Amino acid sequence: MNVTIPVAEGQTLSVSRYAETGNVMIVYDRYSAGDVLATDANGSESQSITFLQYAKVGTTPAASGDHKLDTAITPSEFPDFPCGKVVEARHTVEMLGVAGCPFNNADTGPLGFATTFMKFVKDREVLFDTDRNGIPFDAQDTSATADSYGANFSLIGPGTEILVDTNIITPGDPLMFEPALRFEAGSELSVYLTIVETGTGVWDAIEDVAFILRDVRS
Repeated sequence: MNVTIPVAEGQTLSVSRYAETGNVMIVYDRYSAGDVLATDANGSESQSITFLQYAKVGTTPAASGDHKLDTAITPSEFPDFPCGKVVEARHTVEMLGVAGCPFNNADTGPLGFATTFMKFVKDREVLFDTDRNGIPFDAQDTSATADSYGANFSLIGPGTEILVDTNIITPGDPLMFEPALRFEAGSELSVYLTIVETGTGVWDAIEDVAFILRDVRS
C-alpha cells in the first residue's frame, strides 16, 4: 500500500498538528528533479489518493444501540464517503481496511458507554457476519470509572501503541480487507458503532476510527 506523498519540484508541503502541542517527525527521501511528479499517486494533481478517513458519531448517543459514524473529520479536500455520503460522481473508492481502538467512555459510578461491535451495512446487508452483529470491537468494563482505550476482544486495532498507566500496549493492527471493498459512484455504505450504556453516562466523543481508503477519479 503506497501512502507516500510526492512533493514535486517547486511545491511545498505544510504539516500542522490538529489542536494540541507536541512534535511531528517526517521521514522522507530526496530525488532528482523530474523523478517525482505532482501527477504521481497521492500527488496534488494525481487521479488516485490513499488516505485515512477519520470518522465520528454525529448524533450524541443517549442509550445502548447502533450509532452511525456519519461525520467525517478529514479535511474538506477529501471525499466524505462513507460518512453519511455516497461515492461522488466519476469516482471509485476502495476500502482497504479500517483502523480503530475500542473504548470505554466512562465516569465515576460507574457510568458510561462501551463499544462492542463495528457494523458495516450495505444494501440492508450486514457485511462479514450472518448473525448481523458486526465485527467484534469489544471494550466493555462495567467497573470503569474513567475514559480508556483497550479491548477485551477486537478484530480491529489502531496499529499504534497506547500508554496504559506505566505500560505501553499495542491493541492490534488495523483490519485489512483482501480483496479491498470496491464502491462505484453513487454507492453507499453505513458504518455503526454498537455501544452499551451503563447507568446514565455522559458522551465524551472519544471514538477513534479511521477508514483506509483509495479514491480514484476518472
